[in-house]
Amino acid sequence: MIEKLGSSVRGYREGQRVIAGAITPSGWSNACLCGCGSQDGAGTAHGWKAMGGWRFGNTIDGAQAEFLLVPDAMTNLAPVPDGLSDEQVLMCPDIMSTGFSGAESAGIRIGDTVAVFAQGPIGLCATAGAKLSGATTVIGVDRLTNRLEMATRMGADHVIDGSRTDPVDEIMRLTGGRGVDVAIEALGTQATFEAALRVLRPGGTLSSLGVYSTDLTIPLGAFSAGLGDNRIVTTLCPGGKERMRRLMSVIEAGRVDLGAMVTHRFKLDDIEKAYELFSHQRDGVLKVAITPWRRFRLTAPDRDLVHQVEAQRLHGQQHEQDACEPRDQWLAKRPDAPAQPPHEPRRQPQRQAASEREQGHRQRALHRSVGQCRQHQRGVQQAARQRDPQSAQCEHARDRAREGPSAACDGTARMECPHRLASQAGQDESPGQHQGVQHHPKRLQGLDMRAAGSQALHRAGRDGAARRIARKPPRLQDQRHRRGRSSEPVDARERGNATGGRARRLADGGAGGSAHGDAVRAAGQAHHECRSEKR
Repeated sequence: MIEKLGSSVRGYREGQRVIAGAITPSGWSNACLCGCGSQDGAGTAHGWKAMGGWRFGNTIDGAQAEFLLVPDAMTNLAPVPDGLSDEQVLMCPDIMSTGFSGAESAGIRIGDTVAVFAQGPIGLCATAGAKLSGATTVIGVDRLTNRLEMATRMGADHVIDGSRTDPVDEIMRLTGGRGVDVAIEALGTQATFEAALRVLRPGGTLSSLGVYSTDLTIPLGAFSAGLGDNRIVTTLCPGGKERMRRLMSVIEAGRVDLGAMVTHRFKLDDIEKAYELFSHQRDGVLKVAITPWRRFRLTAPDRDLVHQVEAQRLHGQQHEQDACEPRDQWLAKRPDAPAQPPHEPRRQPQRQAASEREQGHRQRALHRSVGQCRQHQRGVQQAARQRDPQSAQCEHARDRAREGPSAACDGTARMECPHRLASQAGQDESPGQHQGVQHHPKRLQGLDMRAAGSQALHRAGRDGAARRIARKPPRLQDQRHRRGRSSEPVDARERGNATGGRARRLADGGAGGSAHGDAVRAAGQAHHECRSEKR
């Protein structure tokens, strides 16, 4: 029963009853396209690999478990008809497919005489397959009485107990010394292989289904020194969903009933007892059916493990990666994958424009707050410089050092938070030591005072006129005098008083009141003295 489907599997549903062959070919390799799915070489350069289709219990985990990961599911899963029970189709994936293939590979024709050596589960299926293929005489050979009885039920016309008589002599007697057209060896030993070769007529076919553990020796006389036109063919169980469909069709039509071969049943947790019983061939055991001790759907951890194993398989085989969806799409379709957040609808242009305007307002408000904080800091620093000119010199040298590497200052004055500077306004700062730059004390003081006055104007004024006055220092000479056209200087005091009066009116009208007006008058007085001393 399908518990979970892979992301690339189509044409199946969860909960559907299916079977998969013991051989699971890929379906697209060179070997598969030539009809040799058992020798599937998917992933190789030439597309062939001996026993490459045998993966369950060989290269991947076997089927004796509650859950099984089926590779290439669309090539190997065959739905089970509703009219068939689990035990009726139990033999199809391995035993029935292998036994029938022995008869098919031998090319049995109508009217042939066939001898089947060993009547185990595979030999019994080979006997049934030979009968279905049109053989008129089928001879079964074994040492166990119960198996010989089952061979008769599967279609054998004659049975020979190998423990009582020589099978070769008995078969030659039954055929009048001619021999059989086809001999099927279903055990995998030297003795049965040699006996099957000896009973062949000239030009006959030996079909081998056994798995041999030692080297085989071909008798020279039985092989007619290689001149008897005999054929020896070997077969590995065919797989694929089409093979399974055909076998289930034979069972559904009533041509053969393999349910009688199941003699014992065990739960999965008692599988060791089942192996011990079968290995010792006690209690007339023929075939054991293993069933899970409980049926349940996959839990979340089990489902994660299935997906992890499938991902590793897809990652390790390039040919399967090419046939699958991209990995990110595959992961997105996992049932336990987190739901993707819905796409946010595009905002309307009006809302977007309003949002941008609101963001611009916030940025401008932030800039004004930062500017006011810096202005307050400079005002506090200016008040400290009026008390200590040496400290002012150090501060100015520090500002010049920031502007370029040539003007350096290692003074003790430093930039602090304006609130902290306000609390330290009454304390004197240590004088700085200047290196490489010399400044006139009064000129520095005048420039600093002018800057303080400009900052006060900028803070107090809110219109464009105030900002223009703050940026431009008062002109102390007439334009004609600077160009040399007149030697009469303009009264700087009158110009300064006029400018200072205008700035004073602006300052008195804004925030700060008389304090800002005093700062402006102090800036104008300091600048006038600096210019007079220079002349």
